[in-house]
Amino acid sequence: MRISQQLQVGTANCVESRLSATGEKARSSLDGPLSPRPHAVSIGLHLGAHSSREGIAMICRLVAGLFLLVVANVSAFAQGLPAPSYWKNQRGSEMKISAIDVRGNFVGAYINHAAGFQCQNTPYDLRGRAFRGHIVFVVVWTNSVADCKSKTVWRGRVIGPTILTRWVLTGAGFKPLRGTDIFYQQP
Repeated sequence: MRISQQLQVGTANCVESRLSATGEKARSSLDGPLSPRPHAVSIGLHLGAHSSREGIAMICRLVAGLFLLVVANVSAFAQGLPAPSYWKNQRGSEMKISAIDVRGNFVGAYINHAAGFQCQNTPYDLRGRAFRGHIVFVVVWTNSVADCKSKTVWRGRVIGPTILTRWVLTGAGFKPLRGTDIFYQQP
């Protein structure tokens, strides 16, 4: 039974209980004469002196509240990325996630310690998004200390306290470099 039908049946039952107290008869738009419905949705709501309109409003508020609760929990679960959090990869580079919004967009800082690469040992802005276990983040290698005229994009999966990624480093004067990184969440 669809929610709209359940609400109509629940409302019809409320109307029926009020009419039966006065001895009147009513008809349901769903399936004929109103009769006690053991299959009707019951949320333990007795309207008594309340109108059916107030009952519908109360049910709608309840459904909306439950929906928001589910969305908030799904959003938090889908992100899979705590904020604030601190991560290190197998090359010793550090990633600090400082904030994440309800859509999974996050910001933080990245400190490169990978041997053989420039722009090391100073923080660079990091921006990304985590959603349904997937993650994408970017570092543009420009800050007040150095400008390496390049950027790296990581794409991967968040699996508990581990982030598995593939990266592409692009910039002026060289072909794109590719590799993989595994980030481990730090205490």
